Amino acid sequence: MLRLLVVPLGLSFATFRAIDLLVKRYLDTVPPLSFSQIMFYGFFPPVQLIGPIIEWNEISKQDARPTPADLLDGVFRVSIGFVKVFVIAGLLEENAQIFTNPNNWETGILWLKLVGYSWYFYLNFAGYSDIAIGSANIFGFKLKDNFRYPYFQPNIQAFWASWHMSLTRWAQRNVFLPAGGYRAHTQYFALFLTMMAIALWHNISLSMLIFGMYHFTAQVIYRTYSKHTIKRAPTVLTRICSTALTYIVVLLSLPLLFHEPGKVFVFYAALAGQ
Repeated sequence: MLRLLVVPLGLSFATFRAIDLLVKRYLDTVPPLSFSQIMFYGFFPPVQLIGPIIEWNEISKQDARPTPADLLDGVFRVSIGFVKVFVIAGLLEENAQIFTNPNNWETGILWLKLVGYSWYFYLNFAGYSDIAIGSANIFGFKLKDNFRYPYFQPNIQAFWASWHMSLTRWAQRNVFLPAGGYRAHTQYFALFLTMMAIALWHNISLSMLIFGMYHFTAQVIYRTYSKHTIKRAPTVLTRICSTALTYIVVLLSLPLLFHEPGKVFVFYAALAGQ
């Protein structure tokens, strides 16, 4: 008999926030919270379902008395989010069709649609974060940005520092640092655990494990390369090339979000014109 596991909406965000608060209480970096404070932090409506992953320190010292400027900024941010999600991303959503049967498309069109899907994926995610952050602003709470032009970063490390930044900060505090991320002999082990945590946060599956391994490997290659190159001020051309290369690396990881390992090679073969 088929059994369905029903979980509450926003469980992943609530779980990560709870873990973050428990760790900070254990380290005594936040004071004991009353029941009402815990309930407030655990049910903060603007970000309950769509992120970002807020920290207690972000909202604990704010008095939640919105000024006219807060209301204006919040409405503007929410409006931008709606345009991203329901207008631009809505127009790009049809590009996801390529993952159903990639052999139905010519190679050039397949690449173009994969690029289109990458922007749908980003705008949908970033737009919902804008809606959440703008809604919080309307209530008088100023939250940190969650995306910072990730597709225009010059390397894979900078990409992850700009993509879903609240998740990256959470993983850095609760996984990377405790695992010895700043010690030479444990930095790659810590990086591996961090990427696994980020990947499995999205979905617990073999595909996401491979996705995490893919980005872990990309960061190891970048770190190794940067250690053995002479540091020079980047020219406009090198900046453009490194940004384009980083985008392609990210682009080629997106099929892993859709396909099981056995089927994803069919997609990659189609990209190669096979």
